[in-house]
Amino acid sequence: MNWIEVQGRNSRLSLNRMAKLRKKTQILVVEDESIVAADIRRTLQNLGYDVIDTVSTGRAAIEKAQQHRPDLVLMDIVLKGSMDGIEAAEQIRSCFNIPVVYLTAYTDQQTLQRAKVTEPFGYIVKPFEDRELKSVIKMALYKAKIENELKASRASFHNIVEKSADGIVIIDKEGIVQFVNKAAEALFGRKTEDLVGEMFGFPVMGGEVIELDVVRHGREPGIAEMRVAETEWNGQNAYLALLRDITERKCAKEQIENAAKEWRTTFDSITDMISIHDKNFQITRVNKALAKTFEKEPKELLGKTCYEVFHGTKQPCQNCPHIQSLKTKELA
Repeated sequence: MNWIEVQGRNSRLSLNRMAKLRKKTQILVVEDESIVAADIRRTLQNLGYDVIDTVSTGRAAIEKAQQHRPDLVLMDIVLKGSMDGIEAAEQIRSCFNIPVVYLTAYTDQQTLQRAKVTEPFGYIVKPFEDRELKSVIKMALYKAKIENELKASRASFHNIVEKSADGIVIIDKEGIVQFVNKAAEALFGRKTEDLVGEMFGFPVMGGEVIELDVVRHGREPGIAEMRVAETEWNGQNAYLALLRDITERKCAKEQIENAAKEWRTTFDSITDMISIHDKNFQITRVNKALAKTFEKEPKELLGKTCYEVFHGTKQPCQNCPHIQSLKTKELA
């Protein structure tokens, strides 16, 4: 037997005993034959499950499922009253997301087809063996666990995609748009229903990063940066295009470049000699008037020291205005 120490005490608890303290799987039994229901209850309890209740009608099953939220419902298909087990299972599944396993003595195709539509997690045909019952329940609980994890993963993915500031577009191998997120809608100025099913209109190839001129309905044309990766969509090979609106960035860059060009034009048009030095006395920029005076091209003077160019010395002058400006932070 395995043992663990309980901190702060001299006693020990066996792992087996602790396992028994864990919450048992709770099952709701829906069976209109009282003797059969009692037998199923005993069987489930012997298998280690907690039977929260046994009911005989579909409406009672829905009420108990809402009240107790069991881990699983064992549902007889044929029940007394106006609601059969299939209708009750459909409501329990859709309203409370509780897995249902059908109990039935009937295996006709019409009944099974009706039951199949409700997406049950298993079938048990009466009469059944204890081992068969346990196996079906374990499989149903496992399938329900995987399904819930998958739903949570999809919900998380959908939340990330919809909140992304970048446009996301899924395009199939034929170039048809299959999905767009909210940011892509905003980028193109169109709704999902207007975009899905249409040709994407731009060449796509995995690993590429390109800039696109985007026609935006109701707005000025824009510019987007597109990155493309190969993916899958509904089991088919597809492309994922990540679109970032860089319209403002490009406009800002253009404005900066234009401002710099205007500054250079103004700087070179001044007839007075102008030079710009760094703190190490090196010339970083001269205008055309200064370069012409020294019969040099502007680029020939860059990197040289001011005292070398202007005074022909190897050291700064004692009364150098450049030194004074560095000390006082004022024009000398």
